[in-house]
Amino acid sequence: MRTPRSLDRTHLVALAALLLPACGVVVARAISPEPATVAASSAAVPPVEHAKVRLPSPAWIERLSAAPERTPITQSPFRSAPALPESSPEVEELSVDLPPLDEAPSPPPTVRLSAIMKSGQGHLALIDGKAARPGDALSLDWILDAIDAQERTVTLRSKADGRTVVIQLDPPR
Repeated sequence: MRTPRSLDRTHLVALAALLLPACGVVVARAISPEPATVAASSAAVPPVEHAKVRLPSPAWIERLSAAPERTPITQSPFRSAPALPESSPEVEELSVDLPPLDEAPSPPPTVRLSAIMKSGQGHLALIDGKAARPGDALSLDWILDAIDAQERTVTLRSKADGRTVVIQLDPPR
């Protein structure tokens, strides 16, 4: 709550903020009857000597702007590498059976389980510092399948092949 004295001080500050610029304009007009731009431009400025620029001859400009002769490249500027013979004894054929990329199982994500909490809307797990509920995605291929507050465990399930991984929360110290 403001006291009458602080209210008066506030009004004085506002009044001063409005009047000071106006007083400055009045004082400036009294000192210099001419506008500031005229006063500044009337000061004696020595003339600047400009350097003389020599332009090239018109014939030289015409030669420069004419279309240059273009020579097509007929040979490669790079050295050609010798081709390997078809039946080279140094080349061996190797056959390796690799599973397709989409069939390779993804490893479970590396997560840090910090807490498991019961709530009226279901259980929550604090994984990597974020609250997660069953059904939340932990990575592209893994989801949080279940939270067991009694056993202090969470179950992760792979979307691709249904594998499950159970992570147990360390007991409190």
